[in-house]
Amino acid sequence: MVKFFAFIGLLMSTPVWSADTLSVSGNIKHVTVFLHGAEVQRTVEFTAPPGKTFLKFTDLPYELNPSSIQAKSASDYDILLVRHSTQDNQAVRRSADMKVIEAEEKKIVKQIELNQQKIEVYNFEEQMLYQNREINPEKGVTAAELRLSADFFRSRILEIREAIIRLKNENEILADKVPELNRQMSIASLKINKASSIILVAIESKAGGRHTLDLSYFISSAGWTPTYDFRYKNLNSPLTLVYQANVFQSSGENWDNVMLTLSNSKPTVRASNPVLEKWYIDRRPPQSSLNNAGGTGTGSVRGRLLDAGNGEPMPFANVVVKRNGVVVNGAQTDFDGAYTIKPLESGYYDLEYSFPGYRTSVVSGLIVKNEQITFADGKLNASELQTVEVVAYKVPLMDKDGGRSGETIRMPGRDGSGIASTVGGISIRGSRPESDKLVYIDGVNTRGSSNPMLTSINMNELTAIPLTVDYRVKIPYTINSDGNDNTIRIKSVEVAADYIHHAVPRLDPATFLTAELTGWQRLNLLNGVANLYSDGTFIGQSALNVENTNDTLVLSLGRDPEVVVERKAVKELYERKTFGSNIRETFAWEISVRNNKGQPITLLLQDQVPLAVSKTVEIEVLESSQAKLDSEEGIALWKEKIESGGKKTFKLKYSVKYPENTRIYR
Repeated sequence: MVKFFAFIGLLMSTPVWSADTLSVSGNIKHVTVFLHGAEVQRTVEFTAPPGKTFLKFTDLPYELNPSSIQAKSASDYDILLVRHSTQDNQAVRRSADMKVIEAEEKKIVKQIELNQQKIEVYNFEEQMLYQNREINPEKGVTAAELRLSADFFRSRILEIREAIIRLKNENEILADKVPELNRQMSIASLKINKASSIILVAIESKAGGRHTLDLSYFISSAGWTPTYDFRYKNLNSPLTLVYQANVFQSSGENWDNVMLTLSNSKPTVRASNPVLEKWYIDRRPPQSSLNNAGGTGTGSVRGRLLDAGNGEPMPFANVVVKRNGVVVNGAQTDFDGAYTIKPLESGYYDLEYSFPGYRTSVVSGLIVKNEQITFADGKLNASELQTVEVVAYKVPLMDKDGGRSGETIRMPGRDGSGIASTVGGISIRGSRPESDKLVYIDGVNTRGSSNPMLTSINMNELTAIPLTVDYRVKIPYTINSDGNDNTIRIKSVEVAADYIHHAVPRLDPATFLTAELTGWQRLNLLNGVANLYSDGTFIGQSALNVENTNDTLVLSLGRDPEVVVERKAVKELYERKTFGSNIRETFAWEISVRNNKGQPITLLLQDQVPLAVSKTVEIEVLESSQAKLDSEEGIALWKEKIESGGKKTFKLKYSVKYPENTRIYR
């Protein structure tokens, strides 16, 4: 203990970056990526003399959480101190990469100017030849001399023209290199201008020699989103469920060939003991409860940058996000001028657009909200002067997807129990008595029950504990620090499903195929995006919401043209009679269903019987082909099995009695 305090005194009395400081970086070996954030583990090997040595880690992510830093040593030396600090790299001199790029650009400009001077000399020589092309007749010339003179003029002028063309082509090639150099300069500038963290580790080695240090820390500028592929082949085959992850990070350093663990747990980086709150088993926990311990909300910024002069997209421009004047994240625009910066902690930021030869533009007061996308489009004006234009961020009246007023959209999309898209979607519902209200996908009702039988095709290990799922990816991946999604295939399983056909011919003559999974909670699914495929064809995408206690997962697999439904009115059975001041009309419908598939199908067919608000209007069902009738909803439901090549006909007949002065709507 005395030795430790003596070393602390030494730290306070001597410069931190003394002669025995080793600048190290180490290699990132493993990263645990959470839904919001990541724990980075890096290993460094170094040679230290006996005694005390400082290890200086530089250019680490700025948003590194100091409370999460852990340094682990081997048994041959002691760790005395770990210190964290930040550095605003805008005050640092230009990087070596930037100097190389600048030198190359100057070289190109110089060569272009030299070539242009050569062109001017050639033009002058050609003009001089033209001015002296006339021959003095008084001196007289022979035919041979005339031919020799003509050959000289012709060959020399051709040489001059070819040289001018060659130099112009060379200048065009050189000029084409300038945009690429500007792009490289933007990348280098974006990297050097981003603030960074420094970690200083003080060690004491008894014998000196070769050592190893493991350093880990938590960053917020990373994350992953689950995605799933549900693949259907035919009615006799199980569903193939492919687990995937979109991993992204913008920490400022690339993860090259690292091992990944994907986790849905909430990382805890607090330094003090957590405090348990009251746990009510029948009440949804608040956001500050155990489920969110240690987590911080993140969002993203998305937009497009245009040239204010001509409205054209501006590729390879720098877009940086600053907080309190410090660069915390950034990106480059693509060929369409589009950019995405994620993740960003919730709060207020300044957004800065820049490009060589243009006036820098700053949008102040940009709002980033938890799990939302903030849209911010920008324009740059060409200018030779290095000026800065500052504008205040304005909340748009409508978001980019045409939703409600506001500057953001929620991600990801809809509740799983909502209406799916017209070609494919997902719904989650519970087991209900058949008399209860129905849940619809694509306008049709869904029902079913079955227990999935899983046949796992393992690609990576899956470790599941209550409320937490960790995927340990078996092969290394490279995740660049650009904020883009990197799709990682985790595993696939085969899931037994009930395939149900649905038809509501009163609204749509098509039939819709759904796959129903019961006990889906055992699949360890997370909230994410689900892609639906039928026989290798992409048919739709939907949001999967598993924060639901219902027991059936329903996948809409789109329309099935092999099941043909026809609904027509039976005109011969229509009647209209008058009884005093009342009118009675009788309507009849015939619905035919033909199964052209190679397998039998289960069909849920719906039609409708009108309801009346007024008690003076009476409705009576006369024939329904044994349909299950819901008098409160006015729904007639048939559930039938139809063999391959088979056909079934359903009839619905009802009468409506109403006063003659009452208007009815057919």
